[in-house]
Amino acid sequence: MKKYSIIVFIPLLIACNKKMIDKQDKAQELVKSYLNKNLDDSTSYQPGTFRKIDSITESQFSGENVNYVRHGVLPPDTTNHKGFYGYTLVHEYRAKNKLGAFVKEDKIFYLDTGLTRVIVVQ
Repeated sequence: MKKYSIIVFIPLLIACNKKMIDKQDKAQELVKSYLNKNLDDSTSYQPGTFRKIDSITESQFSGENVNYVRHGVLPPDTTNHKGFYGYTLVHEYRAKNKLGAFVKEDKIFYLDTGLTRVIVVQ
């Protein structure tokens, strides 16, 4: 019986992990696209590390996340389950500023629930 439960559990675990990897990849591409359009010199962009994508939920209402919800930047998505507000992705990168000097940045990108747009960057 234990062998059968392991056989059922492993594909389920793999499927869940693949879904999370797909979201991570989609979020990273969204952030890269956003930076390409919004950096002072997008050709100088040097990607660094991406942290793991994180969801914004009611249980995480502390500090600045709750301020974005209160001010309408991250409205609750009524089409999804209650309390899901989107995702955050932290990205470290280097790019040239307006003066042409390389600057190292470590930014938090707030993404919508469908991973279709960057809402705000902090």
